[in-house]
Amino acid sequence: MTDIQREIDAKLELIAIYRYQLAELEAAYEADLERVRQRHEPRIKNQKSLIQTVEKELLKAARKHKAELFGEDGDLVELPHGRILRHLKRVVHRARGVLEALKKLGRKDAIKVAESVNWDALSKWSDDELREIGTYRKEKEEFSYEISGGKRI
Repeated sequence: MTDIQREIDAKLELIAIYRYQLAELEAAYEADLERVRQRHEPRIKNQKSLIQTVEKELLKAARKHKAELFGEDGDLVELPHGRILRHLKRVVHRARGVLEALKKLGRKDAIKVAESVNWDALSKWSDDELREIGTYRKEKEEFSYEISGGKRI
């Protein structure tokens, strides 16, 4: 071997060694991460479940007591730990007989392969087109909330 070949070969050997060491470090890193994940996962799942439960209760209470919370025309209530919001949006009413009406009109763009109504497609239709197939838009009330300042409680 020439001097340059030995020099290049030595560098190839170093790269191989460094790659092997890197692979070992990455494997140790992943193993450590998995142990940390397993240690914290039950508590994280529990905390997420608690949040979901209280969110569901919050939205149910807002809907039940909307008159008291929002009055006649209100859509926002500021509270010490956040705000509750009321949204009104127009959605397509899922009337009976729409599938048959769609078939009759040849509107396959709004029919799913399993022959059910493609309500997402219908939501883009005009009110006149909806009336033609026996349905209409109705107002749907939704509630949401925001947490103030991201303070730890």
